Amino acid sequence: MDKDSAVLQGAFLQADRLCLPSSLSRIHKADWSRVNLPILQVLRDISEDTFDAELSLQLLHAALAVDVQEVAPSPHWVLACSPFPLLYILAQRYNQTLMCWERSCEDSDHLSSMDTRELLESVLSLLGQVMGAEVAAAPSSWSRPLFWLYNKVEQLDWTVRFHLKPLWGEHFKNEVPVSLLAVCDLPEQEWSGLDLPQYGPGTGLLAWMECCCVSDALQASMLSHLSLDQRQPDHVSMFSKGLLVALTQTLPWCSLSQWSRLLRALRELMVSGRLSVPFSLEYVDFLPMLDLRRFSCELRMSVLLLRVFQLLCGSSCSSWLSADGWNHVGRLYAHAVREMMSSVQARLPAPPPSPEAPRSTDSISSVKTPKMHEDPLRDTKSSAQKLEGSNMAKVNGAPSQEVLFVLSQLFCHVQHIQVMTPGGQSEVLFLCSLEILSHYEAVMAAFPDSCSPAESDNTRHFFSTITDNLDNQEMKAVLQQKISQLVSSAA
Repeated sequence: MDKDSAVLQGAFLQADRLCLPSSLSRIHKADWSRVNLPILQVLRDISEDTFDAELSLQLLHAALAVDVQEVAPSPHWVLACSPFPLLYILAQRYNQTLMCWERSCEDSDHLSSMDTRELLESVLSLLGQVMGAEVAAAPSSWSRPLFWLYNKVEQLDWTVRFHLKPLWGEHFKNEVPVSLLAVCDLPEQEWSGLDLPQYGPGTGLLAWMECCCVSDALQASMLSHLSLDQRQPDHVSMFSKGLLVALTQTLPWCSLSQWSRLLRALRELMVSGRLSVPFSLEYVDFLPMLDLRRFSCELRMSVLLLRVFQLLCGSSCSSWLSADGWNHVGRLYAHAVREMMSSVQARLPAPPPSPEAPRSTDSISSVKTPKMHEDPLRDTKSSAQKLEGSNMAKVNGAPSQEVLFVLSQLFCHVQHIQVMTPGGQSEVLFLCSLEILSHYEAVMAAFPDSCSPAESDNTRHFFSTITDNLDNQEMKAVLQQKISQLVSSAA
């Protein structure tokens, strides 16, 4: 067992056993009673030959989470586990996962997975909260180990320190690449710049985006202190182009939670008008006479992600990722598409009543014939106004046509990206396309008037043309079969 694993295993032992722990089967009952957490007892029968670091992380996370929810004992059991060396080893492990796609297959291990990164991130945060409370209660007693850990973590990626923010408290400034200070108006009393060779001029938005991934609190600071003059269109345009490049650089190295956090930041930038993403009509067969303003964020987000993959799949970036890396970015993209689908469908009203259902009195009165003795010109004008009002009410009350249009754009963009990615056989994108078609079919069934037979025929032809670009014949056949089921039930 290597020293790092010994430290992880030692998190469940007394301090004098930290660096050279004996077999876990030899742990005395008193050790477990000191921990006072029954969940950890499962480790008693695990020998060091079968030591599983990830299992230990899961158990450590569960133990710390229980203490966060309940009143922690005093003194805290983790104080018997040399918490500062443990924090450093956890930070080292987390730092290794940040370079998961830059390591060869021979160098990779089970701790380099994205799931493990999520777990390490959570454990660091929980343990940092626990020790932060201890440091705040007796700062003079913990000053030496605190400064020792801060200096040791300096050797790691600069973002690692932010995961230990609950531990640092107000003892240290927030240290970020100097280039970030060029795009963010951050107060000097709380922030300072780091001269990092990999963050030269023009990398401020990259550092800004990486900060947005770390935590909700740090993201809020980045959004509120972003330096951008929205009154200058050229500034917004340059910012949007720079953000596109930074997003392309950041996406492959995001975990799922970081990606979800980053999507929230992008939506906030769009809603606030700071991020400009023009919606193109490259996948529009005809100009839709629809009000798509309520779905502008989803449509622009889909176009933005399409542009990201166009850069990522381009000749200058296509060699960045391994096969596992491409699978990972595919999963992240599919997650974003599902979020957009959920957001769009959440705005659908309740399906209309069946034809057999009795009409309301308002509905009956709205189609009454005008009286014959009234002015014919006024009658014609009145009828036109009623018809227009009826159509507007239908559009405003049941935006099913708009939802179908948005789903069609999502489908086309997913297909475009699947064709671009190396191999063009991403299973996760294939399943995402099937899911979009299923939602499309469900909306057509729930709202029969949303699509006429002629429109559904055009849609099937259009989707089939898009799907023809796939190289994988099995995927193509399944999608074509699903597309053939998009038949309108309108009378």
